[in-house]
Amino acid sequence: MGLLDTMVKTAAKKALINAGGDAAVKVIGAAMEAHGNSPKPVSQKIAVPRSSEDYCSMNYEDVQAELSAYGFTNIAVLPKKDLIKGWLTKNGEVESVAISGKTDFRKKAKFMPGERVVITYHTFKISR
Repeated sequence: MGLLDTMVKTAAKKALINAGGDAAVKVIGAAMEAHGNSPKPVSQKIAVPRSSEDYCSMNYEDVQAELSAYGFTNIAVLPKKDLIKGWLTKNGEVESVAISGKTDFRKKAKFMPGERVVITYHTFKISR
């Protein structure tokens, strides 16, 4: 452990004792920046893990969970009530995924976390 690490830990302990958690966060954040380990800014773009075509035929809940885990915050699901029997197309199967209005994005395409994501999926016309 180097001298700088010892100083940071000591400063953090004093900040916790004297001023509470907010000061400790500032001290630790300043130390991270000094070492070049600054956290990613919130406004950084997210690379999607799959193309729009890859999401088709997946379950909409799985797609929603995956995109949420990658950092998308504005996700809406849109049921398309077009199934009668559900033999060819399964209930909950994704028809399309649109991010910021684009339905033809490629794998690793980058979008902002707050951009609108609409997942359209197939479901039954009447409740079962």
